[in-house]
Amino acid sequence: MDNKQIGIRIKNRRIELGLTLQDVANIVGVASSTIQRYESGHISQYKLPVLESIAKAINVNPTWLVKKDAPMEIDTSDKTIDSLCPEKSNGLSNEEMILLKNFNKLNATGKKEASKRVSELTCIPMYSDSELTATTDKSEKILESMYDTIAAHDDDLTPDEKEEMNRRILDKLNKLHKDK
Repeated sequence: MDNKQIGIRIKNRRIELGLTLQDVANIVGVASSTIQRYESGHISQYKLPVLESIAKAINVNPTWLVKKDAPMEIDTSDKTIDSLCPEKSNGLSNEEMILLKNFNKLNATGKKEASKRVSELTCIPMYSDSELTATTDKSEKILESMYDTIAAHDDDLTPDEKEEMNRRILDKLNKLHKDK
């Protein structure tokens, strides 16, 4: 494969994972412009350690980046992230490690908001692996806090608009309870 094709694979996978150039650069330990040059094929001679680090950052088989018919998936039978980088992973996948890195970049307010949003996502069946999350007591509390958050932002509404908003919120909550 030529440099352009390798770059296309790197870029497509990075975008698929929702990562920025800077995210990958931080994980690899290079400048974002270096990742951009790899993606655009403007590197005349690839450095194997950098390609391997990029592959780890985007969670693909390093051979897949350079060989057309190689499998994209990493052979996890004996090459888990723990064995590749045991001091850093603590049993986490690359995606979990990226999530934690980004979480750690947030201030206290951002961390609180991120945690709240993730908790809310676990109450939505299409985002959750567990069939039980939508019916737990915790999800009830999250739904109640969502109601409080929505209701707390009604300062500029007329009494009729507030009543209509409350009716719509209650309808949505009742529908959620019926769908359980």
